[in-house]
Amino acid sequence: MSGIPAQRWPILVVGIGLGMVVFGGQATHFVSLTEFTYSVEATTQAAATDAAHSAEPGVDVVYQFTELPAAAQEAFLRAFEAPANRTTIRGMEHQVTELPSAADTSAPPGYGRYYVDYQENYYEFTIRQPMNADALGGLLGYVFVVLGALFGVWGSFELESTTPALLAHLSGVASFIAVYATTGWWALNTFLALFVVGALCTYLPAAGVWSIYGTLRS
Repeated sequence: MSGIPAQRWPILVVGIGLGMVVFGGQATHFVSLTEFTYSVEATTQAAATDAAHSAEPGVDVVYQFTELPAAAQEAFLRAFEAPANRTTIRGMEHQVTELPSAADTSAPPGYGRYYVDYQENYYEFTIRQPMNADALGGLLGYVFVVLGALFGVWGSFELESTTPALLAHLSGVASFIAVYATTGWWALNTFLALFVVGALCTYLPAAGVWSIYGTLRS
């Protein structure tokens, strides 16, 4: 390729291919993380009592704050402390599944309206899952992964350094898939964190394989 020194062209091809794999894989992972919007609004004990009476038999919709699951407590506090008493959290996929919805909302467990007694005051705690472009984001992510893998393989055969470039590219892709399959990186809920960790787990093995190959051949 004109304008690019010959010795840098193999590294560039492998780097771009692996970058596409990391971006696509992490984009797919990120959009698959469950996302909920939480809002907290002050209410009265009477409203909470009326909700409890109207709920289905055996269904609790009024909670002491300490009765909420730990992750739901965190979500409540983040919404409570937010400027508009509203927050959106991505990746806390198990935090509300134990909470049945109030009788006046047609929603599966973990969605709907609840009442929380917090610091001797009552609050209406609303949980919604907003609409998002998960399907489109997931599709684009898979496309990037496939194109990145193919680009790296194709580029490796177009180079003078075919063997090290191909080995580095394949080792990077394999490492990314292996680490993701083993850990899932579910604790990383921001795209930047996912991308950085994914890049480290991909580029470091690729660079190591390239270096080892060069050392053994020298």
